[in-house]
Amino acid sequence: MDAQLKELAKLEKLVSNSSSSKGKSPCIQDSLDSLLRSLQEAKEQVQSGSASQETLTDLCNTVDSKKKDIDERQKEIYNSLAKFGKGLDKKFPAPLPSYQPLFVSPEAGDALAHTIAVHFLRTGQFNTAETFINESGVVISPDMQANFLELHRIVTALRQQDISPALLWTERNRPFLDARTSPLEFHLHRSQYIRLLLSSDPPDVATALVYAKAQFPPFYAEYETEINRLMNCITYLPLVRIQKSPYADLASPSLHLDLEPLFAKEYCASLGMSRQVPLRVVGDIGGGGALARIEKGRKVMRERKSEWSQSDELPIEIPLPPENRYHSIFACPVSKEQSTEQNPPMMMSCGHVITKDSLQKLSKPGGRVKCPYCPVESQTGSPHLKALPVDMVVSTPMDTELSFLFLGDDVFLHIFELLSAADVVALRKSCKYLSCVSQTRYLWHRLLCRDVVKPGKALPYYSKAVEDLQSRELELLTRHALRVDSPSTNYVINRLDRDRESISWLRIVQGQWLMVASRNVSTKKSMLTIYSVASVQAGRPLPLLTSELVGPVSSGEVEVQEDQLVVALCFQVPKRMVVMMSVRQCGNGLIFCELARFPGLSHVKCVRGELLACAVQGDATSPCIANWKTGEIVTLPGLAKDARCLSMAIRDDLCAVATSEALHTYGLPRGGETPLLQVLPFSHVAENVAISKGMETLHLDQGTVLQNQLNVFVTNKLGLYVYRAYQESPGSFSMDVITEREEPASASGSQASKPMYPCFGNSSSQIAWIYPPTSLFDRQSRVVTAKIQQDPSPTSCTANLSIMFESKATDLPSLYAMPVMDFDDGSGLLAIGNGFGHLALYSFGGVLPPNYSQCLRQIPTPIIA
Repeated sequence: MDAQLKELAKLEKLVSNSSSSKGKSPCIQDSLDSLLRSLQEAKEQVQSGSASQETLTDLCNTVDSKKKDIDERQKEIYNSLAKFGKGLDKKFPAPLPSYQPLFVSPEAGDALAHTIAVHFLRTGQFNTAETFINESGVVISPDMQANFLELHRIVTALRQQDISPALLWTERNRPFLDARTSPLEFHLHRSQYIRLLLSSDPPDVATALVYAKAQFPPFYAEYETEINRLMNCITYLPLVRIQKSPYADLASPSLHLDLEPLFAKEYCASLGMSRQVPLRVVGDIGGGGALARIEKGRKVMRERKSEWSQSDELPIEIPLPPENRYHSIFACPVSKEQSTEQNPPMMMSCGHVITKDSLQKLSKPGGRVKCPYCPVESQTGSPHLKALPVDMVVSTPMDTELSFLFLGDDVFLHIFELLSAADVVALRKSCKYLSCVSQTRYLWHRLLCRDVVKPGKALPYYSKAVEDLQSRELELLTRHALRVDSPSTNYVINRLDRDRESISWLRIVQGQWLMVASRNVSTKKSMLTIYSVASVQAGRPLPLLTSELVGPVSSGEVEVQEDQLVVALCFQVPKRMVVMMSVRQCGNGLIFCELARFPGLSHVKCVRGELLACAVQGDATSPCIANWKTGEIVTLPGLAKDARCLSMAIRDDLCAVATSEALHTYGLPRGGETPLLQVLPFSHVAENVAISKGMETLHLDQGTVLQNQLNVFVTNKLGLYVYRAYQESPGSFSMDVITEREEPASASGSQASKPMYPCFGNSSSQIAWIYPPTSLFDRQSRVVTAKIQQDPSPTSCTANLSIMFESKATDLPSLYAMPVMDFDDGSGLLAIGNGFGHLALYSFGGVLPPNYSQCLRQIPTPIIA
């Protein structure tokens, strides 16, 4: 639907009256306004006697010009509308179903009009409701209209943090609220107390306590625990401390926002109305897939020449979200039929439930019935064989230990929230009902926040926005991040060796593509190939794109931007240069398109937006930043002549350059200059350096919970060290060693294999490195991934380094022949190649689950006409 939605957005912009709407010609409203002004001016000139023949000629030209603009705009709108219609026809080729006319009787038409009018009133659309009532002639009592006006007046006041109207209503209706044991009045006083406590700085404790002393005593018997918490939270003032205390829920905005739906629910209950808007419920359920499922069921039944025999039930099961389940029902797992009064559900002695008809069909001579789900047998005359209510509501305790099956959805959701994701997946296999409840979006969103995000587990930064993820997609992200379907110690290695070729560079692109640069040692041809990660893990590597290059690739970087995939490749022969390319879609395939070329630059270190960072410029080891759109190149000052740039990173407002001795921070180019901000020396000699990529943070519904940090990973022959650089104040930075790992000497006293080729994952908290063999005869190479578990405090300088995976697999590529590596911790992928053409994709925690790509943003590939 992406193409259709884009065309719809274009159409909306074209028909918009805004002057900022895009189009080849002005919007119709602007053209008509301009023409009206011209006519008014001409009229005034004619009335004043100052008009001339030239005035009339100009007016005619203006009319013709504006008419042409309007015609062209109309043509644009009609063309866009035609494209949108063709797109819908292509997307939905099947014709819409035809039904018998509905609401044909006068009574049905009046009932529909009354429902629509009440819907407009209940949702606060009073002007629309008034117009509809006048035109349709439906009769709505003035009392009902006044009630809805009062409802929305009070809800609006609550939205503006004024609880006085709501309190007045609760005082008038206190007997009704007490009969319902409603917490509305207490929640209103609690909200006001918290506002008084936190609205000023410093907090006004005295005023809040006076209010509590006056209002809370009548509620103490029923809300003793909650009132005690409200009093005790004062010890954690101000707001910053409360948010990190056991009373953090009292500082949450939801405590005040939840008053609006709670009040609307109680107000509608006092009028004898449902807590949800009926017309909205009908639209949500029908438009949410129910009508499509029913129509598909009708089509299948029509093809099978069967009829819908029951008038009080549906022929297929329609899954509903928990908020739209108003009573429990039971569908027999054997016959797939819904239970009725004549065919009630029956519980066997083992606790499993089937309908009475299915029980009779399964009965054997002697009255024995074997459960279809377990080996337990029951007797038809046994007292343990019980008939249950059709709606599955249990009003009295039953003599069975499995009575928890009859709890409501809300209770089960609360139970699931207390379990781990692995337990939820295991529990859903026991019962179809539990499986349906466990698939709610709310549950998996909570599990994702609690078990993945807060503990700092790796998530792909390139996943879709959480609000765009469906329940199944949230579940896939959570299960893969926690390795629910595969133990954390498991890994899969997929080899795709290239005969008579040398692998010089590779990158994993958003967990979906594997980009590999190679050179054939026989033909001397250099190639760049893109594989589908899913096809590699399936054992059938599928090249999506293969392109010949001008020479072997010595270094490169990839960035997925909003509208395209940008690739920067460095070539040393036939001449030193950096080429910027983009992947485009042409016909049914992909091609590379060159964006820019920079002769003399080499050693690509980073690509960020329009900026390209290189470590070498010309014959000097002078790091520079180039703008590949404008062609501007700016050399970074302040480095010693013999200093060698080991790594570079570009952030939104600075550039970091790592040498063997220090980390240099620069401002981004402005006016052809890049100011040197600060030099932060390393405490150890750096032989290999990696700077965290600093990808964008992941936003959840309750706020941003993943931090974007600048970490520096340093290795040398003595061990490895992780530094953390942070900004103390504008223009002032500090850097500390947060964790280190010293490498022990070998038994003979000589130095063992040293860590090399450090790299960060897409987050700042997971790293990988290689222990290459010490000689050609030493085949015991290792690949290690680890997690940096650091204090979340922005100024803390302590962390622990915990090894996640350490592989000594013999089927890994040899690591003594110019190895190249890339690490994607979000999807659990690590790619390794070498100069002998050995190439492998290492999937730690198992392969990516099916449909996992639906959780990720698609790699943009613009279409070439």
